[in-house]
Amino acid sequence: MSKINPWIKFVKEFREKNPELSSYKDALKEASKVYKKPVGGSLSGGGKKNKKKPMKKSKKMKGGSILSGVNAPVDLIIKKVKKVKK
Repeated sequence: MSKINPWIKFVKEFREKNPELSSYKDALKEASKVYKKPVGGSLSGGGKKNKKKPMKKSKKMKGGSILSGVNAPVDLIIKKVKKVKK
């Protein structure tokens, strides 16, 4: 048997205690004003939270171009192409 979502359980109990709220929509609005999240927060019982990984440093190459997170070659040889007249 699966666990009932704490929010849904709270809304159900809130509607029973407040029968003057005719629609489910109104009950949701009013319940959201007084609802406090349970400690632990999730149905799965918590767990390891993902931490942000630090960004990789950029490498600056000859000529000023930047490669992010890539190892740049040590020497870049750029050859000029000569135009040949026919």
